[in-house]
Amino acid sequence: MVKYFNVVKSEIKFEIVLYFQNMVAVITDLIVFSLIFLAFVLLNSGMSLANTYNIDIQYSKVLLFMGYFVWTFSSRALTCISAELNFEASNGYLFSKLTSILPIQFLYFAKFIGALFSQLVIMMPVILIAFIFWPTPPINITSILAIGFIVVVDLIGMYGI
Repeated sequence: MVKYFNVVKSEIKFEIVLYFQNMVAVITDLIVFSLIFLAFVLLNSGMSLANTYNIDIQYSKVLLFMGYFVWTFSSRALTCISAELNFEASNGYLFSKLTSILPIQFLYFAKFIGALFSQLVIMMPVILIAFIFWPTPPINITSILAIGFIVVVDLIGMYGI
């Protein structure tokens, strides 16, 4: 059990350190994800959600925020695992993971968790933008926790569990 915990801890640490070593990619992700969400906010993109689902405009903002949050984490989850498999298969590292004493699913799940932690850091400015532009009650800590639960369930399904 200790070796499983150590592997998870090491893979999470390695993934975060590796991601933040490339500061150009981190800054670009921060800018792109923040600007896309800011454009959604400033262009009142949630208005069509209010009409479609026949809800109040304030709650359509919550739906917009939830959709954007789930979309960013889902795209990161898909990219993380598929890019890692492709890289390791093309460079000959996949065989060493297949012959490891730990299951390969566990090794990739630890890497997956590390990628999600780094994505959470990237999404902090988006959460800040939501609080600044929508200070009314729909975007609050409770809605963020609900979104977090939805994202976890969604990502576990995408991972294949």
